[in-house]
Amino acid sequence: MKPNLDHGSSRSGPRRPSALSATRPTTTPLPRRRFLAACTGLPLATALRTRAAAAPPEAPDEALLLGGRLPPGALGEQLWRREREDAMVTLAKLRRATPAPREPLAAPRAVQVSVPLAGDRCVEGAVEVREDADGVLWLIEAFPGKTRDRLHFGRRLPLLLRWLALRLAQTRPVRAMLVGASHADPVGEHLASMDATFLALTDPDARAAEVAGLRQPLDAAIAFRAAVLRGDARYAPATSWAAWRHATDEPEKVVATWTGGAHGLGERDYAPGYAALWGQAWHLVPGGDELENFARDADVLVEAFAPLLRGADSDDEDGTTEAAE
Repeated sequence: MKPNLDHGSSRSGPRRPSALSATRPTTTPLPRRRFLAACTGLPLATALRTRAAAAPPEAPDEALLLGGRLPPGALGEQLWRREREDAMVTLAKLRRATPAPREPLAAPRAVQVSVPLAGDRCVEGAVEVREDADGVLWLIEAFPGKTRDRLHFGRRLPLLLRWLALRLAQTRPVRAMLVGASHADPVGEHLASMDATFLALTDPDARAAEVAGLRQPLDAAIAFRAAVLRGDARYAPATSWAAWRHATDEPEKVVATWTGGAHGLGERDYAPGYAALWGQAWHLVPGGDELENFARDADVLVEAFAPLLRGADSDDEDGTTEAAE
C-alpha cells in the first residue's frame, strides 16, 4: 500500500476528496484564495532569488492571461495588483520570521520522497521545496488575510505531512513556514527546533527512536483517512478545526463554519459542491451528536499530530473576523 502525497485522479477515474486536504479543488481561472500560491508565488520567488527590494512587476505576465490563470483584461490586471500587494506583505513577513530563509531562495523544485511505514506500507510522492543560500530545504505556505483561527487543518496538515516525509527522507535541514494575516505561525519555529534536534542525534538507538516517533503521525494520518472514507470518522478541514477549538465553549461557531452565516459561506457551500455531497447526511446543531462526533474525531487527529501542532490552539493575535473559508 503506497499512500501518495500528490493530488489528482487515479487511473480508474477521479478520486474522492482526500480526507486530509481541502474539500474544494482548484478551478480555472483560480479563485482569489488560491491565487497567491499559483500566480503571485512567481514574482514572490523572483524577489527572494534576486534580493530585490522593489515590488514584483505591476502588470501580470502575459502567459498568465493567455493561459487562463487570470481573467482577461482589466479584471485580471486588477486582481494581479491586489494580490501583488499581498505578496509584498507576505515577503516582509517571511523576512521577519524566526527562523527565516537565508536569501536568495532558489526556484521551487520537486523532491521525490519514499518513506517506509508499518505493515509494508510506504508514503511516496513529490514535495515542492525551495533551497536557501545555506542549502536548507524550505516548505513555505502563505495565506494572506487568514488569522490563526483560519489556518485550519486543511492548511496545516498538508504542510506537516510534507515536512515529516522530507525529514525522514533527507539528510539536509528541512524547515517549514506557515504565513497568515499577521506574521509567520509559531509552527515554523517549533519544526525548526525539532529538525535541529533530529540532525544532532549521533547515537544510533536515539536516532532510531526519533525516526519511529516521526513515522507515527504518518501512520496515524493514513489510519484516520481510512476511517473517514469508511464513514467511521468525521472530517472536514475547517469544520473539524472549529470543532477542536470551539466545540465545548462556542458550539455555534462550529455550526457556522459548516453551514455559513453573516461572515461568509460555510464549508459545505464551497464550489463545486464536493463537501456538501460528502456531508449530506451531517446535521450539525449545538449539543447534537454530529457535533460531538466532529469534536471527538478532531481530538483524535490532534493527538496524532500533537508535537507538530503545539500552540495552534491559541487565540487569534489580532482579534479580527473573516469568512470561514
